[in-house]
Amino acid sequence: MTTQLINLAPELAKPRVIDSATLFDRQHTTVTILHQGEHYTLRLTASNKLILTK
Repeated sequence: MTTQLINLAPELAKPRVIDSATLFDRQHTTVTILHQGEHYTLRLTASNKLILTK
């Protein structure tokens, strides 16, 4: 496996931060993420943990 370094503009090098409160509320504890044609489920558990499954 080869690692390639990509020169990004400084504003693109910073990770995008999304607060989990934006994704979840009392009625919605799951989010489906579509990535390269595959569906993933991000779930907020009763103990406030995040679980990502395919």
